[in-house]
Amino acid sequence: MTDEGEQDALTGGVAALPPVLDSYGGGADTDPFGGVDELEPWHTSGKRFDIHQNVGGAALTAGPLEQNLDVAHGARGERHAGQCRWPPRGRQHVSPKRGHREGDSVTESVLDGRNAIVTGAGAGIGRATALRLATGGARVLVADLDAEAAENVAGEIRASGGTALTVAGDLSHQEVADEVVSAATEGLGGIDILVNNAGIMDDLSATADVSDAVWERLLRVDLTAPFLLTRAALPAMLEQGRGSIVFTASEASLRGSASGTAYTVAKHGLVGLVRSTAVMYRERGIRANAVAPGGTATSISVDPTGSPAGPTALGNYAANIGRVAEPSELAAAIAFLASDAASNISGAILPVDNGWSAV
Repeated sequence: MTDEGEQDALTGGVAALPPVLDSYGGGADTDPFGGVDELEPWHTSGKRFDIHQNVGGAALTAGPLEQNLDVAHGARGERHAGQCRWPPRGRQHVSPKRGHREGDSVTESVLDGRNAIVTGAGAGIGRATALRLATGGARVLVADLDAEAAENVAGEIRASGGTALTVAGDLSHQEVADEVVSAATEGLGGIDILVNNAGIMDDLSATADVSDAVWERLLRVDLTAPFLLTRAALPAMLEQGRGSIVFTASEASLRGSASGTAYTVAKHGLVGLVRSTAVMYRERGIRANAVAPGGTATSISVDPTGSPAGPTALGNYAANIGRVAEPSELAAAIAFLASDAASNISGAILPVDNGWSAV
């Protein structure tokens, strides 16, 4: 579900730019329903190197392409299942349910029977999150710009005995956000969890080089779209007296050295939305949090050739990027924040970046 504007970041010919790891923000470089990332091994044709660095803008990393692929590829998928065990020990040995691993209590009974919306769920982090929540017993509405990708993920959930619905469309339009909410409330029975994951990357342009088109598109997809869906979903959550909203922010939401100006501004704005929502509704049973991914293996790539100044400046910080995460690792963190295991956590921005944010 990558956008036609996404090009191979490694073929731009910018001498000072190391290979780009697009791992900053949520979703992928497609519009509001961007299920842009890939959970399966990505393809490398020529010099294409699709790594979604879901944490803050296009992540930059030094070193040859082959070395980066070796570091990022690893064992995929199930390798990380069940690694995150945040709840107290007393809750870790729950009898396995459908498809569960014993001890994986974050996605055990704490999610059973919950109704969840996941955007950008057609691939990558969104897909991994939808599957993770469903494995924990949640009913999931799979939202994506790509109708076929959304249906494929929903099919995976149904095949394992779960319940899933799909809605395809551009979430930066209020009518689509309203359709998602209606489908969840009528088809699933309510909204307990909202995961605002869809997003796109910019072209790493520095402030003086940002075009009106890039600025408007990034703000529309990465900030306006999650705002519209959150606003539409809140009445249903408030009526039932509970709700957990999780946003996919980015490393670019924590610093100015992770992506271009437009993406960085959008993701900083997303943090403001998280914190304001957490404060405004803290007494009414609503929690709002975000994950800030670092380098994450997805299919997003960036064309940095339009603004050499931006990539050149960002390249100075490439050495700070840590190990590239699997989408399943981000999904584990999102599932934790969405669940009752995080019942007293709200307004938090959780870096999932191998310590990048600590550098």
